[in-house]
Amino acid sequence: MKFLPIFSLLLAFFASFSAEAQVRTGQVYHLRSSLDVHFYLSAVDKQTARKTYVTTNQTTPTDQASRWTLEDAGGGYYYFKNGGGMYLDVAQASKAAGARLWLFNRNPSDAQKFRVKPSGDGAYYIHPKTNESLAIDVYKANAAPNSVVWCVGANRSAAQKWKFIPTTSGRPGGSSPTQPASNQVLIPKAKMEALGNLVLSTLQVKLNNFGPRYRDSQGRINWYRANASTIQFMGETSTFDVPEYVHGLRDKMHFVNDIRSRSFSANFEANRFIIHATFEEDGAEIKGMCSNCAKFREDNGALDFNFQNNRWKIYLRLVPYGDSFTFEVDEVKFHGQVDGKVFGELFEGLVQRQLEPTVRQALSRQMDGQKAAIARAIKQGAAAAGYRWDAVRSVRIVGSNVVVTP
Repeated sequence: MKFLPIFSLLLAFFASFSAEAQVRTGQVYHLRSSLDVHFYLSAVDKQTARKTYVTTNQTTPTDQASRWTLEDAGGGYYYFKNGGGMYLDVAQASKAAGARLWLFNRNPSDAQKFRVKPSGDGAYYIHPKTNESLAIDVYKANAAPNSVVWCVGANRSAAQKWKFIPTTSGRPGGSSPTQPASNQVLIPKAKMEALGNLVLSTLQVKLNNFGPRYRDSQGRINWYRANASTIQFMGETSTFDVPEYVHGLRDKMHFVNDIRSRSFSANFEANRFIIHATFEEDGAEIKGMCSNCAKFREDNGALDFNFQNNRWKIYLRLVPYGDSFTFEVDEVKFHGQVDGKVFGELFEGLVQRQLEPTVRQALSRQMDGQKAAIARAIKQGAAAAGYRWDAVRSVRIVGSNVVVTP
């Protein structure tokens, strides 16, 4: 089964939400993080003085540090005027990822101009004019008292989504900002972990690009096998390619040698839903071969490498899909070690640069193709456990629960 690259699918999906946000100038808002219904864009220790850094905090109707009035900055940009009279500002007018935000006197610089774009689920992304490839983000996706808010590369995660809640009767949205809506379904994290493990019970992965010796189209001796890696999931199997790696004057080649998954288990780490994957450690996981060596030295002319503690973490997003919600792969990280003479650490870097993104894209394609099946399994499993809904407008990880909003 042939899949489109996940990035193309994501771009097509988000393109439907590219219109400008329908927020209003002159309106006072509380900006609630999509990570946690209890936390809002505020200022450190709820201060409103010049050069006070912006963070996340809980709020009350009288907290000026978490009240923001939108003002027209021209060209589709907005100023964010804080309740204390200062303005949201990119510190030092930095264009770099990692730039902090603080409060500053009103001025016409680009550091105080921001573009607001809808995320498609009722929240918004906020992009600084200094560098619109960045977005306002909660550090490490950890909404907590005085958690750092900064500008990093736009990644569409919940850490970059903000709900604009108009202040009415002195309250955000006219009600307590810390209470979820009464029609929300709260699924305890432990129940969601059980559902995740049920859905993942059929997942199997094999990583391989090593095969029998042959001469390629250029007449070189080679052992590379294209599309020899596989993912099996929910009754569907797909193949994918792990690129070959060649280095050295004598064409030393290194191949991924039939690494098979052992187990997958899902759990939460703070507000992130993670698959913990383990893989076998039998024999040489990275096989070294030398194509220009004498035939009797082909198998020992390049070093082999073994994986130790071969663990991976697959970070998932929970996203609405149809009348339920499904998984999307956010990132994949290798957490083991590569053991080998002299160059073990070098090959750990190679795994991170080459194998991590390859696995992430392959898993993304597979799960994207199985979205409907995943969503159906989640809804059926949740209903069996007593959690029911007719439709899903948004799904968020909040405290000890997964909050499903119909």
